Order: sequence, then C-alpha cells, then structure tokens
Amino acid sequence: MATSHSSFSQHLHTLRQKAEALGQEIASLCGNMTPEQFNWKPSPDSWSVGQCVHHLIVFNTSYFTSLDKSIERARRKYTESGLEPAHGAYKAGMLGAFLIRMMHPGTLKVRTPQPFRPSQSDIPLSALRDFSTAQQHLSEILLRAADINLNRTRVASPAAGLLRFRLGDILAILLLHERRHMEQIRKITTHASFPIA
Repeated sequence: MATSHSSFSQHLHTLRQKAEALGQEIASLCGNMTPEQFNWKPSPDSWSVGQCVHHLIVFNTSYFTSLDKSIERARRKYTESGLEPAHGAYKAGMLGAFLIRMMHPGTLKVRTPQPFRPSQSDIPLSALRDFSTAQQHLSEILLRAADINLNRTRVASPAAGLLRFRLGDILAILLLHERRHMEQIRKITTHASFPIA
C-alpha cells in the first residue's frame, strides 16, 4: 500500500495495481468453485467465501455514489476555475489513518456494521460476476481521481453521513479492506474440512 506521504499519482498508481491484483486473485481462487464450496462455512458463526465476496460488493458499492459525486464535484471545480492539476504528497487524515491501521490484515477483528453485513442465505456464484463489475467501477474511480487533490477532496461516509474522509483515505481503506477479506477467503479454502470439488 502506498505510504501516507506518497505523491497523489503514486498513491493512485499503487491502488490501481492492488485493485487489479485482488480482482485476479478472487477470480483465480473462486472462479471454479461449486455452490457447495462457495457457501461452506468453517463454523456456524463464520462467513463463507460467498459471504466474504457479497460483503465486499455491499461495502464497496455503498461508497461509490459518494465517491462519484466528490470526484465529479472536484473535477468540475478544476475545470471551471482553470486550476492546474493537483500535485502534492498524499497524507492520511487522523481518522483515516486510524481506520487504515485497523484494516490491515491480521489486526484486531471488528464487528461489521449492520448495513455492510452479507446475506445469511446461500450466495449464488453470480456474485463473482457482480464483484468483477464492482471492481471495474472501482478501477474507473481510481482513474478519474487523477489530477485531484486527495487530501482536500472529502467523501461522506455511507454509514454516518456526518463523517467526511479524505478521498485518498477512502480509496486506501477500500483496497485494504479487500485484502483483509482476501486473506479470510484463503483461510477458508485451506481449512482441513473445506469441501473437495
């Protein structure tokens, strides 16, 4: 993940690489799964691979509207005012830095807020296609964020509208969150009792 003091362009480039790699990893690991494998749980209280994928879809897409609006508003401001493309060093905000640390794989597990929890029913394999579509949208957002000040542009939280994060922070959090659950998926698929196709 890009450091908290990397340039705007470096930060976005690193995130685009992460998004592409994660999309490929999930497709490679889950693309040939059976419905039984996709919905198998290590324990009744654990999530299945399908639930991890569904959660990522719900979490990511919940931010897309705010991200799209913030980026469009910022780009319009640059166009209308004739400002030069933003250059500078990305630096995580105080709240953003805290959440970024919390999102790193291996850190303390936190309870998922209700709006982001996955379905408790079996997840269809078509969720993989939905995730791929969402990942493409995320990649497009990362491209459209070019030339925008990642520190000054703010994005509203879909879970708490009064909370506003730096654009650079939200983009980093989305990719770290994906990596966190990618590691969870790997643990599920390497469990001794994971069904054999």
